[in-house]
This record gives sequence, C-alpha cells and structure tokens, in this order.
Amino acid sequence: MIGENLKLHEVKGFLDSLGEERQLANFDFELVKKAEFIAGERIGKEIAGIIGIWKTYRFFPTLFIVVKKEYQGKGVGDRLMKKEIEYARGVHSFLTLSTFNNGNYDAAIHLYKKWGFESFSRSGSKIWMCTPFDSKGKTICISLPFIFFTIRFFLQIISRIKRN
Repeated sequence: MIGENLKLHEVKGFLDSLGEERQLANFDFELVKKAEFIAGERIGKEIAGIIGIWKTYRFFPTLFIVVKKEYQGKGVGDRLMKKEIEYARGVHSFLTLSTFNNGNYDAAIHLYKKWGFESFSRSGSKIWMCTPFDSKGKTICISLPFIFFTIRFFLQIISRIKRN
C-alpha cells in the first residue's frame, strides 16, 4: 500500500535524486516496489523523505527510511516514523530494521531508539533492531537473535550446496 500523497513513479524519482544519502539507504527501488506500506513527507512540492515496511525472509516486518540530506535534522524522520509506527501497530506485533554503527548513522540510531527500537544482533558494523507493540511482539523480539542466526546458518548451507 502506498500512501495517499505518493505515487510509485515519484518514489523512483526521489530515490534517483538522492546524493550521498543514497549510499546510506539500506534499500533500493526493487525493494520499495515490494513494500506493504510506503509513506512520504513533502516540503512544498518536493519529497523530503520516505518510509516503508517490507518483509525480511518473507516474515519479519522490516522498516526502511531515507530523508534527503537537506531535510535531515528538521523533524522529517520523526514525522515519518510516527506514520509508520501508527500503521505497523495496527497490523504487526513488532517491527525490525537493519542499519550500521559506523558513525554515519548516529542520528538515525538515536531516532530508532527514540521510537522504542533495541538492538538484537550485530555483525561487524551492521546492527539489527526490533521494537515490540504487544506481548507477542516482545516474545518475538527476544527470540530474534536465535531466529536470525538459524536462518542465516541454513541460508549458508543452501548456498554451499548450490555451489557444489
């Protein structure tokens, strides 16, 4: 579902217009097309940022967000998170995201923590975070380290089998 104020071709144009924040975004247009929900914020006629949910491993509702550099630090990300969390609370028990802890994402990590996300797994500079919305979500968020480890383990085995 795409938000009322956005059209898919506008989202593609927005992503194509990004500068260095494009490298920081952990998604591309193909992922956006598969999203169950997308919202955006405009400042004037320009899209300042987008946010959405897609399914990781076909099960885990996973947040993606990007705000144009010139609009960062002006509340756009916070307003987008509010829209996303309102939607997610109505259809999911929890929400995950992945990001990096390498200095470039400090403001984003602060935003995620503000909205209740907590880290549940790390690999190098990559961090996976989760926020629960109910008791089922709390149980899932607590279980995610084991679940992610198991999924990644089996994906590695499948990959090795395919190579042989």
